[in-house]
Amino acid sequence: MNKNKQIIQVPGYIVNSANIKEGFKNAIPIMSGYFPIAAAYGLLAASQGISFLETVSMSLIVFAGAAQFIAVQMLSADAAFNSIASTVFLMNLRHFLMSASVKSKMGHVSKFKFPFIAFFVTDETFAVSSSKQTRIESDYMLSLQIPSYLSWVAGSAAGYAAGNFIPEILINCMGIALYAMFIALLIPAVKKSRRNGIIAASAAILNTLLIKTELTGPNTSLIITIISIPLVFTLLSSGAEKNAK
Repeated sequence: MNKNKQIIQVPGYIVNSANIKEGFKNAIPIMSGYFPIAAAYGLLAASQGISFLETVSMSLIVFAGAAQFIAVQMLSADAAFNSIASTVFLMNLRHFLMSASVKSKMGHVSKFKFPFIAFFVTDETFAVSSSKQTRIESDYMLSLQIPSYLSWVAGSAAGYAAGNFIPEILINCMGIALYAMFIALLIPAVKKSRRNGIIAASAAILNTLLIKTELTGPNTSLIITIISIPLVFTLLSSGAEKNAK
């Protein structure tokens, strides 16, 4: 009886209110984390002379924290458009795999809904949804993702607006938010597996060597590092598995 009361009939859809409540509840910690990081992104964009419309549009269209920080810094360095696009694309390639993983846990989902779900997938919403032991429903997923998305966009706008009131020295320090974000993502991964730490250290060493030896520019070195390090470790892992068999 109670279960039936949780079902809401919408023209063409059946929505479970319990899934919506659970999704929004799980979104609250993500929202509280997204807003300040997005505000730091907005402040950084303002300090680099990027317009308010461009800053918010990037959050609306790209919606990828680390990639947006990188894009802002590359724009401020007058990097070529193809370098920025390539870097952002390569950094976000993992979203294809995460979306495919989410799809496999959802079972049947309409062709209309899933493109939206795939667009809204981030590291955090993927981690939360993947921890569910039961099948993921589309109404749960969207109620988890949409508030998180809105929090990111609102934080970007608020951060940019705050740039008019915050001292310039503080705004110039916002670039460190990018490194703080990477460290926050890296530490749990390293704790889980030392191999992740070795991969990260190898990428840092290769990128530094390419820049210091002036073999490539900073933008090209980043692209080379993003492609080569994962490829090398994937080949090494495949070789180790074959030898073990």
